[in-house]
Amino acid sequence: MRLRKGKGEGMKVIYKEPRTGKTTELIKMCATCGGYIVCKDEIEAKRIANQAKADNLKIPFPLTFYEFLNKSYHANGVKKVYIDNADMLIEYISRGIRVEAISLDDKSKWDKLNN
Repeated sequence: MRLRKGKGEGMKVIYKEPRTGKTTELIKMCATCGGYIVCKDEIEAKRIANQAKADNLKIPFPLTFYEFLNKSYHANGVKKVYIDNADMLIEYISRGIRVEAISLDDKSKWDKLNN
């Protein structure tokens, strides 16, 4: 299942089971609309870059959570991002403290789409 905000509004949320194409979808969005993918670590960044190359899609080299949170990148060049595995980013930010729940703003009329 994928949830998406109304036409042209706000952030999209891709919600599916593991290994069902979430990262591939982010790569395609990044290649089409520009921006940077933000992922867990350097190993994952290399995997994503290699996957994009294998699919003949041009994207900038992904940023790691550390680089993103510490602004260890050329900030003027980054206009939008695609967060891969946002749950892992939240865990990274919490620094070992269990995150029991999160909330998402629903004011922009989420559309539910089945994939």
